[in-house]
Amino acid sequence: MEIGEHWAYRARSKELGSPVRQVEIVRVGGRGRSDWIHVRFLEGDDADLQEWVSPGCLVAPWSDVAAFRADDEAELRLTEASRHVRGSTDFEAARLVLGFVRPKNRLRLRRGVADAGVLELSRLDETAPLIGMDATALRGDPMVHENRAGMCLVGWSVTERIARQVAGRLADEILPEVDREQQDIDQERAQPSWYSYRRRDDRKLDAEAAVLRTVRAWCGEEKADRYDELVVLRAEVSGSASWWRRRSRPYATVGTVSSPPPLSATLASIPPALILTCVDRAAPRFRGRLRWLGPYRRLLPLRPVRVPAVEKGP
Repeated sequence: MEIGEHWAYRARSKELGSPVRQVEIVRVGGRGRSDWIHVRFLEGDDADLQEWVSPGCLVAPWSDVAAFRADDEAELRLTEASRHVRGSTDFEAARLVLGFVRPKNRLRLRRGVADAGVLELSRLDETAPLIGMDATALRGDPMVHENRAGMCLVGWSVTERIARQVAGRLADEILPEVDREQQDIDQERAQPSWYSYRRRDDRKLDAEAAVLRTVRAWCGEEKADRYDELVVLRAEVSGSASWWRRRSRPYATVGTVSSPPPLSATLASIPPALILTCVDRAAPRFRGRLRWLGPYRRLLPLRPVRVPAVEKGP
């Protein structure tokens, strides 16, 4: 900003649709006002009045005021068509799904009271492949507007379609998170209301469960069923491993408790030559790990072990 330039001034810069006025920059900064701009109003009832204003209130150069007003009207139209979804099940489901898109700085779902449901897409040509959409088709949708700065604003009807598309593409990453959150909900429901330090809110749990069901439906029935089969298979494998470990233990007789033999008895049953062979083979790798530990070697509880001498044959 330079002295003498004309800018568009708006008292509340974030208030979409509010009028803008032409001002002239008189001074940039000053004693105690290094971040403020001294302007003179050029039109309206305040013409020729000078005032210190925040730089954020100067929304655009006056030469670009027509483009600014067009972007402002388009954004206002999108926010008015989308803000009603704030707090709904579909809105929270979209928040959960879009959080899996990487890199995260390519899109942002607005959550404010005035503009909830509007999705921001930066660098549309590069971001569209990440969400499985066609950039040309998005630009032609009436609920999509690309402003003069290159930021693409998407209304809720298209945002929901994008969220469903992303859920189907990233179902393998989303379904495990849905399953984990569902387990947390079930665990909290199973606990008595007096168990936790805070009161259990059943309505909140019901709302969270509804969001998870919506996300699961967006991922697709086929992919959700395949994930469930994988979870069951993992449980069966884990159960079989636990059964085999139990079967491998020595059976305890009636009235007695089985316990593993002491380490000394185990070592005594191994030939000393075999022990020395294992130590010789493992020593280089063990020394390498000790070098990697560096100054933390002194924390290891290493003690010298005395191995019986090997009797040599005649």
